[in-house]
Amino acid sequence: MSFLLERVVLFFNKTKFNYSLLIKIIVFLPSITFSKPINLTELPAYLKKGFNNCNTNLNEIVSNEEWLKIPPNKNNRPIRIPKLNLKNLPKRHFIEFRSLPKVDFTLLFFIPISEEYYNSLKSPGIYFERIGESWEIFWNQQIIDRKISYTESLTTKGYIVEIPLKYFTIGNNILCIHLIGDPVSTRTGFYYGKEYYIDELKNIFYNNFYEYFLIIFLITLYISFGIFNMIFYINQKNNKYNLYFSLFCLLISIYIFSRSSLVQYIPILKNPDIASPVEFISLYLLIPVFSLFFYDIFKNKISYKLKFIFRIAEIHGFIFTIITLFPIPSNAYGGILRLWQFSAPIFIFIFALLILYFTYNEFINLYQNHSFINALSKTLIFTVPGNFLIGVIFIFIFVILDIYINIKKISAPSISNYGFLFFLSGISFRIAYNIIKLLNQLSISENKYKFLYNNSSDILILLNKDFFIKDINQSFEKILNWKKENYLGVNIERLIYSLEKTRNPILKNLIEYLNKELKKNTSIRIIIPIISNSDIPFKYFDVEFRILYIDLFGEPEILMKCSLLQKNPTIQYLIKEYQRYEMPTDFIYIERILPRITESVSEIINEMELSLIRIALREILINAIEHGNLGISNEEKTNYLLQGNYDQILKEKLNDPEIQKKKIRIEYKLTTTAIFYKITDEGEGFDVEKYLNKKNVENESLHGRGIYITKNAFDKIYYNKKGNSVLLIKYINKNTKNV
Repeated sequence: MSFLLERVVLFFNKTKFNYSLLIKIIVFLPSITFSKPINLTELPAYLKKGFNNCNTNLNEIVSNEEWLKIPPNKNNRPIRIPKLNLKNLPKRHFIEFRSLPKVDFTLLFFIPISEEYYNSLKSPGIYFERIGESWEIFWNQQIIDRKISYTESLTTKGYIVEIPLKYFTIGNNILCIHLIGDPVSTRTGFYYGKEYYIDELKNIFYNNFYEYFLIIFLITLYISFGIFNMIFYINQKNNKYNLYFSLFCLLISIYIFSRSSLVQYIPILKNPDIASPVEFISLYLLIPVFSLFFYDIFKNKISYKLKFIFRIAEIHGFIFTIITLFPIPSNAYGGILRLWQFSAPIFIFIFALLILYFTYNEFINLYQNHSFINALSKTLIFTVPGNFLIGVIFIFIFVILDIYINIKKISAPSISNYGFLFFLSGISFRIAYNIIKLLNQLSISENKYKFLYNNSSDILILLNKDFFIKDINQSFEKILNWKKENYLGVNIERLIYSLEKTRNPILKNLIEYLNKELKKNTSIRIIIPIISNSDIPFKYFDVEFRILYIDLFGEPEILMKCSLLQKNPTIQYLIKEYQRYEMPTDFIYIERILPRITESVSEIINEMELSLIRIALREILINAIEHGNLGISNEEKTNYLLQGNYDQILKEKLNDPEIQKKKIRIEYKLTTTAIFYKITDEGEGFDVEKYLNKKNVENESLHGRGIYITKNAFDKIYYNKKGNSVLLIKYINKNTKNV
């Protein structure tokens, strides 16, 4: 507990906060009373140029022409020096770029204190909604507060000053304020017309605490709206209106904060020369950001001819923002703000008219099939323009009131904060309605998805981002004769027929390949031999990997769709089929070519023979790349394998620009009697006779294994003399034609 108190005191020390005053407030807080405060705006005020140490009385002031009497006003009485008719003071221009030397002023209040009121006092204080630019405050000629500077502005919002009880007397008490400020700056004096009063500190604290609570509550709501819609934009970047609405909400939160007294508790914003630009920029950007939001959400309803209105609204706000960003004199902010106050309602009015027009069109469409009341209620509740109209009606009323109040300087303008809240509530109602509707659609879609997922004739496997199996549909058991429970939670590499991995570069590094390719495309397709619990140890599947975002806030998932290579009934009409390809020098293209050149073959030979043909073709294509275009001899390959750097050598050669220019030409022809494959590389060839005459390679090195497998898969093999082109022939057994 002591550590906590120490931290609190340290914080207030750093922020130059009067924590002794705060302690007094807290001590007396349990005994809150609700006595009527002394409202300074309801008392006459007396002002003159210069300072006389407050040594005067009411009779002297009344008879002295130097003093200006400011009449009382129950509703509104700002005391801004440039707006008062003091003699020998320069007049403020509409947009004031001058910064004049600071001048001394004396402001007096004569405050009657009755004996009853005096006896009720415990710990009194004065509350100033805003006071500046610097000052000394005296009570009955005793100084009670001093913030003096002739070089900088110390203007403060929500300022509380304690009045020691011993300085009070029964009868007339003199509150004397020595103001020091630029005579053409609206910061000099009391900027707003209300909230200047004397009361118990505990009551002042209670009033401010309640106000702070409402402000923090509003700011929290606006920030929540902003973050919520920003998340939607991140996941749905096509809907830019979510981004604009998010920025709009965040700007409102900044605007409310910068106008409140809370800004005094942020050290960097205590300086009004920094706080003012933040306040004005957040205000000026509201209309252009709203314009972007409005246009994006109604772009299908807005005529192209009206587009210029939105661009003008955006340029209007950005111009005011750019002006504020420049190091202009602080005295110019008021005039620039006044220009904005007169021009901004024009765009607000135009937006309101457009929303009213869109709402009217929606109402007319519904009125054709519904009663007037029913059509009107449906329009306001269930259409986007109707929801906007509800919000805009409130915001239009509140903003106009806020601008009027600000112009009149009645009080710190915060009424539009609640207007904005009504407006955002109207839009949020639409967002919530859309979300509920979307969730219902998702629920229906989920049920459909589960039905289709479990009843699909293809094998469907759901993977996490690391390619571990999360779920498998029922076709897995039907086609492969495996229990799916045995494969949940395992890596998909367990599904691949192991003997096929040894010579297939993609299957050998499948996860690496999938990660690389799925970064480029949301879906890829390859041929994969998947193990089977039947007489045939594996079956070839055309497998598609597709990235899914099932959970809005979760990790992406991957759908693995495995389709058996199906028979084509049109094969019975075949006379001749011919294909020709030029494949780049890269192993990844082998698995893309093989399905194309074996698709029709699968219709006329049995599965075991087809598997052997695929293996043989893969071996020949790998040899064409390794020993052909890459130019790696058998002896070099042996040495690289022994040194353990063969894979690195392959990568370096595949990245060689000269090698990348080389192609592998593949010709395929299918007739009613035979299958022909011709594969040609751009290499130097090899000693064909040496390997064609090998009968057994079991005790040899792995060199020549591809040719050996090819001799068993095809009936005839013809190499050209150079050894860089091979013709493979497989005669079709008519007895197996329809197998």
